[in-house]
Amino acid sequence: MKIIHGQSLPNSIRFSTATHTAIARYNAKGGVAITCTLSKLGFRAFLSELGLVILVGTTCVCSELLLSMVTDASEVICSSAVLILTAILMWKVAPWHGAEHKAASAFDRINGPLTDIEYVRQYSRIHDMCGSRVLLPGLCIILLGFFLRSTAFVGVSFLGLILFDRYIGLLRVPGILRAFRFIQKHLTTREPTDLQLITAMAAINVLWHLEKRRPGG
Repeated sequence: MKIIHGQSLPNSIRFSTATHTAIARYNAKGGVAITCTLSKLGFRAFLSELGLVILVGTTCVCSELLLSMVTDASEVICSSAVLILTAILMWKVAPWHGAEHKAASAFDRINGPLTDIEYVRQYSRIHDMCGSRVLLPGLCIILLGFFLRSTAFVGVSFLGLILFDRYIGLLRVPGILRAFRFIQKHLTTREPTDLQLITAMAAINVLWHLEKRRPGG
């Protein structure tokens, strides 16, 4: 079985193969609920990339309109509020993101069910296939576009960034890999708790059993 996609949110972790997707959600009662669906990664990836470009462009347009109507003091307050909310969200997601990476790395090594939480815990929370590799160049694009007041620049640049990463690979660019690992270590992941590791392990184990029951699996 080959895991080709992972995603983390507060209280949930998703893993996908070419044929199935499993989402494990930890609930307040102490249990883990699993939802399984057929994968539609190609279409989902297209929508995600298109949605990202549209979202960034719309955000820049709204920012330009907002900044044209507010004072310098209001601009500082609004910017600070956005930064604080973003930091809070990233802080909440970070341990789940770390659990996702540890479980994926452990599975890549053994290619079988994950049954020992201490075995999974020993793996790094830094994973070179993480989609956050576009975070640093993406932020640079947003800042430059904001400075230039050009939503067209942001949209075209983001589309170019996505295509470059898909067909060439951002990690081929000198310095990107080191910066990418630094961001993961200090910003986008944290050491997970037992419940977060258990949630990630549950999603992978369900995928494993589904793939084994599939003809040719």
